[in-house]
Amino acid sequence: MHNQGKSSEILVVALIPNRRYNYGPLVVLAQGVCKEADASFYKRILVLVSRIWKEDSLSGAARGPLSTVQSDGASVLAAAGHATFDIPFAAQGSAKGGVAAASPGMAVLGVTALAVVDKFRSLALFPKYCGRGANDGQVDGRDGKHVGKRFKTRANTKTLGFAIASSFQHIRSFLRDLIKSANPASESELKEIFNEGGADAQKFPAMVKLIVALHRLKEKTPSDFPERDPVIMKGVFSEIRILSEYAGCFECLFLGRELSLEQHLDSLSTLAHLLLVLFRRNGTKFVPAQHYSNTQRMIRAHFWSVATAQVHEIDEYCIFLDSTDPLEQLIGIIRGLHGSGTEVDCVQFDERATAANVF
Repeated sequence: MHNQGKSSEILVVALIPNRRYNYGPLVVLAQGVCKEADASFYKRILVLVSRIWKEDSLSGAARGPLSTVQSDGASVLAAAGHATFDIPFAAQGSAKGGVAAASPGMAVLGVTALAVVDKFRSLALFPKYCGRGANDGQVDGRDGKHVGKRFKTRANTKTLGFAIASSFQHIRSFLRDLIKSANPASESELKEIFNEGGADAQKFPAMVKLIVALHRLKEKTPSDFPERDPVIMKGVFSEIRILSEYAGCFECLFLGRELSLEQHLDSLSTLAHLLLVLFRRNGTKFVPAQHYSNTQRMIRAHFWSVATAQVHEIDEYCIFLDSTDPLEQLIGIIRGLHGSGTEVDCVQFDERATAANVF
């Protein structure tokens, strides 16, 4: 959201309850910021909000713990989240043994936070590849939609594509031809999926159409593509299936409304392992390093929230609310109340935020 003064954007921080009812976001901060604001500026805000929530008797003590901090993955926000919450926790100690001793630069976790950490001690890969640690019970996450959009951005790149197992690059033109042959997609849908003809590159429905189309390739065989070189197809089709499975994990996250939490976590675990293996094998020839980091942090945040709910004996958790979706809904309502179709400035946002929360 843009402001007409020296600030070019509005930074909005909101607390989002993860519960079945009354899950609307509570805006606690809205401030104009400029593009030049660095990670240290955002870190100070994150630390302030987190500290007040813990110390105020009407906040954390009455309403429950903060579990994850979700952002859209912008580099400056990612750096701030990393600096604030990705603090290695001491390896010694456990919830049963009290607060762990920590070396300089390591987080000292309270007993409750250590109880969450204990749930992951048997998972050797989890802290090593999904994020180094936590800051007193909170971890840095990423919004799944924005992670999915970055995956779509890679698929739309003309020359990079995805390296899976061999030197073959699954570039946009190749993927486009496969999807066109395997799915009843119209030319207009293909243009939307691959950002052709001025299509919005950040459009969520287009991203979903891409991952669904890629996932459907898993059901095909090389013989379903007679127009392609059969030798090449036979050699790379196992790679297509892997990429299809990777896309299917995102489909589960975005469209799996009827799936159980266990099924969602199983799919996220599959995504984490696929990403780890493919990135260690191919590096940035598979996906950019920032996308790897954002995806693993998204996955880590969901598992961390579930463990936090278990430790605090909270019996409900909605995976779709562990994101920036409720805040984006609120901002959409505010823009609707504004009515002119133009961007909202700081004063207008403040005037309409309370009314929007009623909706």
